[in-house]
Amino acid sequence: MCARLLRRVSILSLVLAALGAEDSGDVRWRNSGDSITVSCNTPLAKSYVWELYLKKGLHAAMQDQVLFLGTTSDQPGIKEEFMNRTQTNGVITKLDITIRNLTVNDTGVYWCEYKVSQEDDLIIQPGDGSVLLVVKGEAECEAQSPRMTLFVVLVSTLTCGTMLVLLLITCFLWILPKVKAMRKKAMKPQRSATADVYEDMRSTLRR
Repeated sequence: MCARLLRRVSILSLVLAALGAEDSGDVRWRNSGDSITVSCNTPLAKSYVWELYLKKGLHAAMQDQVLFLGTTSDQPGIKEEFMNRTQTNGVITKLDITIRNLTVNDTGVYWCEYKVSQEDDLIIQPGDGSVLLVVKGEAECEAQSPRMTLFVVLVSTLTCGTMLVLLLITCFLWILPKVKAMRKKAMKPQRSATADVYEDMRSTLRR
């Protein structure tokens, strides 16, 4: 179930990245246990750059800050889940960030962001080097308890039953007027052929 969900998330991320990515965007396919290198760079001179961020995710509420590097710090700050498998090489304006031992949970969009000085103000500016990472393999799913499994089954059954009832009601409301119209048409009295012949004979005798 988790692998299927992550594949759907990967496809959705791929579509969104394809719609919004620049020419520098890239798609990387990896297997579990592989590594990837994200190259963050900016054309600005080092004197204008204050901080570098490597982030994961597209939606603001779901973004993870993977790495942070400031001009006054010797070592980058790395998020705990990436701590022992991330290495950097280069300077802040052109930094290669390598993540090892990838898992399916690392799938997502990685992008670079710089805080730069401009006219005595600090502004956030996107950097080059964004990539969409898709890691193939089995997802690490937590085992569901029997009570949770039963709850999911009950909710699914109730949902399917409700949709079936609504479908039957819709069909009934659609078919009922047609049946009534057909019954009215069938019950409408019709003139017999004998009566028509008799009427024609009376008209002929009068002439």
